[in-house]
Amino acid sequence: MANTTFQTVLNFPANRQGRDFVVGDVCGEFELLFRQMSALMFDPSKDRLFSVGHLIASSWSMSQCIRFVRHPGVYALRTNIEQQLLDLFEEGEPDEAYLADVAQTFGEAGAWLAESSRAQRAQVVDAMRMLPLAIGIGDRQPQVGLVHGSVPVGMAWPEFTSRLAKGDEESLSAALWGNSKIPNEPVVGVNEVFVCYTPGWALGYERVNIRQVMPGTALQLFQPAPVGLVKS
Repeated sequence: MANTTFQTVLNFPANRQGRDFVVGDVCGEFELLFRQMSALMFDPSKDRLFSVGHLIASSWSMSQCIRFVRHPGVYALRTNIEQQLLDLFEEGEPDEAYLADVAQTFGEAGAWLAESSRAQRAQVVDAMRMLPLAIGIGDRQPQVGLVHGSVPVGMAWPEFTSRLAKGDEESLSAALWGNSKIPNEPVVGVNEVFVCYTPGWALGYERVNIRQVMPGTALQLFQPAPVGLVKS
């Protein structure tokens, strides 16, 4: 990724030279994703790919996961799965017996914990630490917002990102885990918000300005709305 130190929220200008894509839960299928990027002639000098879904899946995808988040033009968000991993390593490297016990907590996504070397685990953890919690796209102000989970109901995008930067628990929980309540009102201060697919939400919620990104390696092309159309 382009950022070398952790930033809670990343903001990018509108892309006037290339294309912007968004992708949902990859869950380790990086080879398929790289093929999709190649088929679309993804050009990191002008194209951008934003990932809002889960990345980690298994040991065989670990090196590819690192390759993906470090790929030029790729900007991945932190999800609840990556946060659980970071929480596990918050106070340093757990011992091998403990890792073997907790690996099952992550299901398939945690298999690599017991199988990988210390050096491999350190690489993944360091890469996940760099992932932001939210991304905004727009020139003077964000026209499009991206977050894995959701924005707290009734909270405007500028307030949400400001609270994220301050470590607000409600905003952090929403960003990583989403809301159980189906949103029925738009997020103000931004035209569209892209979030990862939530199985419990009916597709009808898209009548507001929250866009669901389906799981898988299919890249969805999007273009932020013109400057000046942001609702406030």
